[in-house]
Amino acid sequence: MAFTKITNADLNSRGATTLPNQPKISAQALKQEFDAPAKVIVAPAVNNLIDELEAETASESIGIVAPEGRGTTNKVQNVVDKISLDLSHLEASFGSVAEKAHTHENKELLDTYAQSETDLADAVTKKHTHSNKSLLDSYNQSNSDISDAVSKKHAHSNKELLDTYNQTNTDLADAVSKKHGHSNKALLDTYTQTEADIADAVTKKHSHSNKSLLDTYNQSNSDIASAVSNTHTHSNKTLLDSYTQTEANLSDAVSQKHSHSNKSLLDTYTQTETDLASAVTQKHSHTNKSVIDKLTDSDGRLLYDSVPVGDVDDAFKSIKAGSTTITASGEDTFELKAGSNVTLTPDATTKSVTISATGGGQATGDMLAADYDDDFDVKTAGGIKDYVTSLNLMKKDGTNAATEIKLPSETAITIGDSRDSGSTIGNGSIAHGTSVVASGEGSIAKGLYATSAGSYTEAIGFNCSASQRYSYARGYQCVASARETFAIGMKTEATAECAYAEGYGLNAKIIASGLGAHAEGCAYINIPGYDLPITASGNGAHAEGGPGSTASGDYSHSQGINTVAVGDSSYAGGYNTRAEQVCGFAFGNGYIGSAYSGVLGFGGTTEQLSSDTVVNNAHSGYNANLDSGITATMELTGYSIYMLLCSGYNSSTGAIEGMSATMISTVCDSNGGTPTALQLAQSATAPATVTMLADNKISVQATNRKVKFSLYRVL
Repeated sequence: MAFTKITNADLNSRGATTLPNQPKISAQALKQEFDAPAKVIVAPAVNNLIDELEAETASESIGIVAPEGRGTTNKVQNVVDKISLDLSHLEASFGSVAEKAHTHENKELLDTYAQSETDLADAVTKKHTHSNKSLLDSYNQSNSDISDAVSKKHAHSNKELLDTYNQTNTDLADAVSKKHGHSNKALLDTYTQTEADIADAVTKKHSHSNKSLLDTYNQSNSDIASAVSNTHTHSNKTLLDSYTQTEANLSDAVSQKHSHSNKSLLDTYTQTETDLASAVTQKHSHTNKSVIDKLTDSDGRLLYDSVPVGDVDDAFKSIKAGSTTITASGEDTFELKAGSNVTLTPDATTKSVTISATGGGQATGDMLAADYDDDFDVKTAGGIKDYVTSLNLMKKDGTNAATEIKLPSETAITIGDSRDSGSTIGNGSIAHGTSVVASGEGSIAKGLYATSAGSYTEAIGFNCSASQRYSYARGYQCVASARETFAIGMKTEATAECAYAEGYGLNAKIIASGLGAHAEGCAYINIPGYDLPITASGNGAHAEGGPGSTASGDYSHSQGINTVAVGDSSYAGGYNTRAEQVCGFAFGNGYIGSAYSGVLGFGGTTEQLSSDTVVNNAHSGYNANLDSGITATMELTGYSIYMLLCSGYNSSTGAIEGMSATMISTVCDSNGGTPTALQLAQSATAPATVTMLADNKISVQATNRKVKFSLYRVL
């Protein structure tokens, strides 16, 4: 007897599954339905299972029964007790067997034995080995056979050859008696002719120097003789060999040979002569071609610019004048009537009405076209500025339009008589000023003689030009002539892509001509001879400052007046400095950096010092030259920080031979003291020996070379 199970039918009989999608019952009733499966179905089933497990039939329900002859009570615990009792008896019976239990490593082999103990004992006593056991295992002859074979055993040095023979002894003897050799045996082995054939061939044997050629001939003798008598040459043999036409065809083609200047065009034609003649006779033009091109057809209806035309119901349904709405019915005609001091002049040809007003006053109102496919032109004789003081934009329903005025992307705006008379205006462009040109798409030109020729460019000011895409020019005579360039100020030019020029130029310009270059500053000072441009001509170069600041090396930087950074990644700063080599550095007054490490200089002119010279008040900035072995002493002011830069150089070649930078601190009182020094940098070869002295003094001694040094106060 099995236990009682909960079925799907039980679960589907109660609970939320039995309710409609939108049950119309109270919350309490809904809660009872959700609780019903657990309370009404699951809980009673669990209780029933507990009762069944405690019943006399429980062990039978789970497949456990008492051993035969051990009683009839089938409670689970009773059955388990009976099985446990039987196990105890078994354990007592087989206890001695367990004591003798053991294993064999070769159990699988032992399991295969069928011999008796006597057989096994006999086999063990006779057990022995053979070194050639594998060979013996392969024998199937009797002992007598093996003995006979051993007695007759012998060897042949040519055994492999003998093994291949299948002739009788007589055959072999006959062959040996007739044996002989041929030096040309390989050749003779190829012959298939008879002796007579070979003899005949030998008697007729001869040679030809052109044998290889003759071997290719398959013509008769008469054919060859005829060909030889007719032999000749052609300089254009290759061309003639390609011809497949008859003589008549070739003559006709030569007589009709001619050329066309438009051959490449004619080669594209696939029409017949009749088609071309018909096209030429029907060729014509339309003055209103742009209008006709907008006419199309869709489902039998005529469209103009993709909009249906020709139907009365496609025209305006109503026209609003002030607070009055005039609604059309059928094929009504909309009539314009002249009011006081107003004259209407219609023109049926141009589809326009000219409105002339006299006596002043103001004009307001809505003007709408009656025919959908006609142009409606509203004109004022005296000019709109004289008569229209305001313009109200209204929707068709009479309500005010939005404050934002949206125009098509092709719309261009010209304010006043601003556009140059010979120029065009680009789509979406604005021209505002005098003689301006906004010919690029989305461009803006404002001012006097301003030109925006590139797409999305802007030129504002006097004689400014933005001629390439995304360029910008603003100010006085500013030029942005490459893509993504920016020129602002006075007489600035950005002529390479992504270049930037700004500042003030008068007689000289500020020019950024390198890719991504930047030029800025003031190219004018009131000094004769210094009307020099500021130029950044290297790619990624930066020139700034005053007149003559020039960065011509790629990624170079010039700063100051008449400073030139020629080498790539070089720097020139100050006044009249020049960095000539890659990574060169020149800073100060009149210094030239001719080596990679460059040269530093500060202050004014350089002084040649003699031995034991004492320089007082050098804190304001001082430059000096020392010959080899010369020592210079300088007196410093307390409570200051100085920078001492030394460079050794070869007096013959001018090459730099060692550099050093030392920071010096004087924090002594007015009675004097010894300065402290911090070595910031020094080359492998020291250019000079720097010594801190009492009374706020320092000394510089040139060692084995000329030395140029600069001392300046930084704090």
